[in-house]
Amino acid sequence: MTVGSIWKKARFSPEPSLKPKWRHIDGNQISPTVVERRQLATSEVPVTCPLNHSPEKQKDPLAMSPIKGRPDTSDHSTNHLLALAAEALRMRLKPNWICVLDGKGIHTMQLSRNSEKCVQRRIYFNPRGDVHLSVHCVPIPISNFVSGLKMVKLHYQHDVSAFVAAMERVVNIVWQLEICTGVTHEKYKPFWASSTRGKIDENPYQEARYSVTLRSLQCCRLVRPRKRMCHSCARLLDTLRLKARSRAKKLQSHPMP
Repeated sequence: MTVGSIWKKARFSPEPSLKPKWRHIDGNQISPTVVERRQLATSEVPVTCPLNHSPEKQKDPLAMSPIKGRPDTSDHSTNHLLALAAEALRMRLKPNWICVLDGKGIHTMQLSRNSEKCVQRRIYFNPRGDVHLSVHCVPIPISNFVSGLKMVKLHYQHDVSAFVAAMERVVNIVWQLEICTGVTHEKYKPFWASSTRGKIDENPYQEARYSVTLRSLQCCRLVRPRKRMCHSCARLLDTLRLKARSRAKKLQSHPMP
C-alpha cells in the first residue's frame, strides 16, 4: 500500500462516534449520567461545605449569655460601664460632693466644708439597681426620703445615661435634706447625762447646724430643710421638758435652805 492510499483512507474514513455509550446493568440500559450519579452517591470521598453553609448548627452568641436574650456582661464590661457612669455623674455633682468607684459600685459622698474633710453623707449605687444611704456612718433606709424609687439596672452601654440620671435624682434629693440638730437647748443640758433615750453627739462629722447636741437613739439623721429635728428627737425633747418641770416643782415644794 502506497503512502497516498494510506492518506486517502485515513482522510475519508468515518470519525469515531462521540456519542456516549449506554451501559447494560441488570439487563437495563442506563444513561452514563445516571451511572456517574450513582458512583458519586456511593463514593467515600468527603464532600466539603462552605463555611457559611456548614451542616453544624451555628452557636448564637445571645444563647451563650447567662442572661437570656442579652449579651454576656463580664466583670470587665461591668467595670467599664461603671467607670463611664461615675465619670458622667462626677461632672454633675454639687460642691463638696465626690464620686468614688470601687469596682462593684459607685460611692457618692458629701464632705464637710472644713479643711479636715469628713464624709457626712454616703450614697452607694450598684449595677443591679440597689441604693444604700448612710449618714454619719449609720445606715439609713433610702425609702424614708425617696418615695417610689425606681433605679435603672446597668447592663448595656446604652443604659449609662438613664443610670446616671437616676443617680443624680437621688443625690439631689439627699443634698436638699438637712441634718437633724437633735436637742441643743442649753437649759436641758443637765439632763443629758442621765437620759436613757438619747446619746450625746459632739459633732465629729463637722456639721454646721450644731456644735454639740443630744440625739435620740432612733434619730433618722436627715430632715426637711425647714425642720430642725426629727420626730424621735422631738419626743426626746418632750421627755426632757417633763423632767425639767418635775424638777422645778420639787424645788418649789422643797426650797433649798
